Amino acid sequence: SGYDAKGVYTIKGFGNESCGTWIEERKKSNSQYTSGMMTWLSGFFSGYNVYVRGISNISKGLDWNGIVVWVDNYCAQHPLEDFSDAAQALIRHVKNR
Repeated sequence: SGYDAKGVYTIKGFGNESCGTWIEERKKSNSQYTSGMMTWLSGFFSGYNVYVRGISNISKGLDWNGIVVWVDNYCAQHPLEDFSDAAQALIRHVKNR
């Protein structure tokens, strides 16, 4: 895993934004901020696919709209969590289906 000896890891970019930011930006039409967060999420999935053995496509069988709605629901329930927490929760959810 990417954790250091103390169990700490670093998240870069939009993953550090809050779920509350995601919810607020999603209310705006054509938000470039939302587009950036979606791109970050896509990259997070891609990184997972590259570095987790036995997984070639963690989001296989999911469509992008379904992913976005899932994140909308998660972030509405957890507005103070980081956007990266939503991404990690989604991966856990997908792995358990």
